[in-house]
Amino acid sequence: MSRRIEVCVFSLEDALVAALAGADRLEVCVNYDLGGVSMPLEDLAELAHKLKEANFINAQGKIRAVVMCRPRGGDFCYYDDEFDELCLYAEKAASMGFEAIVSGMLRTIVGNWELDIQRLSKVLAVCEKHNLEFVFHRAFDELKDPVLGLQRLASMGVNRVLTGWGQRDWSMFLTLLEQAKQFEIDLLPGGGIRSNNVGEYWSAGVTFIHSAAGRSLRGNFLLDQQELKALLLSRNNEN
Repeated sequence: MSRRIEVCVFSLEDALVAALAGADRLEVCVNYDLGGVSMPLEDLAELAHKLKEANFINAQGKIRAVVMCRPRGGDFCYYDDEFDELCLYAEKAASMGFEAIVSGMLRTIVGNWELDIQRLSKVLAVCEKHNLEFVFHRAFDELKDPVLGLQRLASMGVNRVLTGWGQRDWSMFLTLLEQAKQFEIDLLPGGGIRSNNVGEYWSAGVTFIHSAAGRSLRGNFLLDQQELKALLLSRNNEN
């Protein structure tokens, strides 16, 4: 299977640059300092229009971008109005033609973070209704038992899990990679992946990676076009 790269972008401008440079897929959000939150709807609509103009679409005619549905920074335990906003935002993203959303809901049990099964089920129902793929984001990394969490997400029909375990504990990441095959769910590594270490992931058998490919500049996080070019080169040099 050929290697592919998802580029996480934090502005409309960087999204267009990454798409035109050859990214295989985008993750669209804003505010790097908060770990990525939902892009304003007016900007998302403009981005959808421009990506369609650039023919950045998949075989089903959907935009090759995953839209962050996260109403605020901080933890992943939402009030009712925040959760309602999240679901409405997902519906808006679907109506604009995006192929997937990325989100995550947790709750605390005896001081530990666990999956919020009830709310996750509701979001998955929204995705099924609107033919959206659902990606569980790095809230996954907060789970006490990531293997069990991965199994539960797979059983619920989650398409993909974004995780930074490769940056945190390589042995656990390899375990999760193997379990993902068994559970028939896609595991997407992210978190600190750059051109100087992406080879470790390719060598481990990963075929799709997630990277922001950027740098901080005067308080803003911007796409680094040279870094993106180097990542894309690593993707293309499979032999």
